[in-house]
Amino acid sequence: MVIVIRSCNHQTTKAYEIKEDSTELSTDPVLAPLASKIDGLLKECRNSKGYNCAVLIARDNQIILQKGYGYADYRNKSLIDKHTSFQLASVSKPITATAILILWEREQLNIKDKVSKYISGFPYEDLTIDMLLCHRSGLPNYMYFCDEYVTDKTGGKVTNEDIISLLIRHRPSLMFTPGKRFMYSNTNYCLLASIVEKVSGQSFSEFLRKELFEPLHMTDSYLLTDKAPTDNKALAYTHGFARLGEDYLDGVVGDKGICSSVSDLYKFHQGLENGLILKKETLTEAYKPRSFEKKGEKNYGYGWRMKKQSASDFIIYHNGWWRGFNTLFFRRLKDNTVVIILNNKLNKSIYRITPILEILDGSGSEFDSEDERVNVSMIKATKKSKA
Repeated sequence: MVIVIRSCNHQTTKAYEIKEDSTELSTDPVLAPLASKIDGLLKECRNSKGYNCAVLIARDNQIILQKGYGYADYRNKSLIDKHTSFQLASVSKPITATAILILWEREQLNIKDKVSKYISGFPYEDLTIDMLLCHRSGLPNYMYFCDEYVTDKTGGKVTNEDIISLLIRHRPSLMFTPGKRFMYSNTNYCLLASIVEKVSGQSFSEFLRKELFEPLHMTDSYLLTDKAPTDNKALAYTHGFARLGEDYLDGVVGDKGICSSVSDLYKFHQGLENGLILKKETLTEAYKPRSFEKKGEKNYGYGWRMKKQSASDFIIYHNGWWRGFNTLFFRRLKDNTVVIILNNKLNKSIYRITPILEILDGSGSEFDSEDERVNVSMIKATKKSKA
């Protein structure tokens, strides 16, 4: 497959061949033993830990494994495969950030612009776009204040415009002075999706489709608020395959709400790494740590979490957690190692990928992360709202 992307000035094009491998496990003599070991591990995890997921693992532009483990629809016994679409939960954030950075490259906005420039009546005058991108705005999480301000939770889904209206009408207090520190808040990325719409003159769905999904041939990807382009989609379950229905907050997008497959997320990764979406200088800004007051190896940039294990071992990643969907998008830049796990049956153990890395690298590799702890509170808040 040859991917052709127009540059930001729309005068030149870039072409790059993205190879699609239809096999589940690599047949390469070097990679096949690794694929077999990881496949065995994942089968064991399905039996012992309840994994119900699609997994893609690659290194140096070679796919080692891309396979489903479990059911997309338990009742109909339809199986998960590499093209099954899952709600990405907070793994939507890197895609939303990319949309903003595309507009920044085109000089249609400046990330230092105030949010109030694009959202009429926005009551927090000091907030800027870059504060939203790196979670330094101080805005409270809409999933909490909606619980307080939305009295009828059966009257239809709350939308991004509803969140903006609630902010303008109620003006909930900021958690701290804007820019002072990091605090992960889904409200930031809800607002970013709305800014994409205001600047581009398109719906968020249309912008993603035209600028990312269609150019990169991400045929399994769509916004949850749209009609799915395929029937191959994963339903949400909690423990024991108890079905989780729709939620009144499902209509808010940007922070979540993007649906995709492991195959499509790998195309997104390849598009970033090969300069088809953003310039190298822009990616450098996206991957730059923005929480300088936070000590330790972990940090947050523009839409990406990051972990620096050593000078040559820089990990760019994001996790997600929303109503039965647990998602992980791990990218190690030094050797272009990618681990994507999309799970549709509530299971936080999918974030602990040290056993996979030890097969790939040998002993000593470690990556056990549950950085979406805020989303544990989201689930509690959602449960409370339904009580």
